[in-house]
Amino acid sequence: MKHIHMDEFAKLESPLHAMDPRVKVLAIILFVFISVTLTRPSLLTAAIIFWVIALLVSRIPVGYVLRRLTWVIPFAGVLILLFPFITPGDTVWAADLGIIRVAATAQGIERALMLLLRVLASVLAIITLMSTTRFKNLMKALSDLKVPAVIVQMLEFTIRYIFVTIDELKRMSRARKARGFVLGRNLWHSHTMRTLAQMVGVMFIRAYERGDRVYVAMISRGFTGQAHSLSDFRVCLKDYLLAGFIGLVGAGLLALDRGLLVLDKGGLLY
Repeated sequence: MKHIHMDEFAKLESPLHAMDPRVKVLAIILFVFISVTLTRPSLLTAAIIFWVIALLVSRIPVGYVLRRLTWVIPFAGVLILLFPFITPGDTVWAADLGIIRVAATAQGIERALMLLLRVLASVLAIITLMSTTRFKNLMKALSDLKVPAVIVQMLEFTIRYIFVTIDELKRMSRARKARGFVLGRNLWHSHTMRTLAQMVGVMFIRAYERGDRVYVAMISRGFTGQAHSLSDFRVCLKDYLLAGFIGLVGAGLLALDRGLLVLDKGGLLY
């Protein structure tokens, strides 16, 4: 079955691809932390443009980036849609639905816009990191940066086996259809609910059994909780320079946001 490969384009050549994974992780994560603290939409837009340019320079296809965004944005989309209606302030639009009256405020729209820009800036940065770094190298970089081993292992196993679980769910769904089960319009029908509940229960049992078999197989092969890699990272001057450039852009945006730097009408900083 066709699956998403996070490091599908990690084999390409670009300055970000060649960058040491450990330095890259630190620089990009620092930039993400800076992005979520910015309070001006113009500066968040600048951060988004910066990562769009980085993705273009890294030759990551636009379609690939858009597909990754469709997986992440919906999680924040609920809050983005709700903020205009739950934030008190100056009403800019209202509608009477009979039972309730909904009103959107200017402050709520501004709050939703800020959340959208922060999510886009952060997600584009993470997409840049994931798409320019091989998955095994990323996990080793996290381990070298002293991220707790249990967190690294949870990330690695989740990514590796989530697709196995999806395949299992698709096979179960195909088997149900072969036996005449059709998910009709009435989701709340007792037979439909019972069938779906059985599928969920069986899915949990199979996932638990597979996890137990994988664990036993790993133990029998000498796994002691410490992952080993043949990759050997070496930091060079260009890695520090590129990381410094990313950090400088982030620091500049933060300084502009805090008023430590001022951009005049001629585009000069002082």
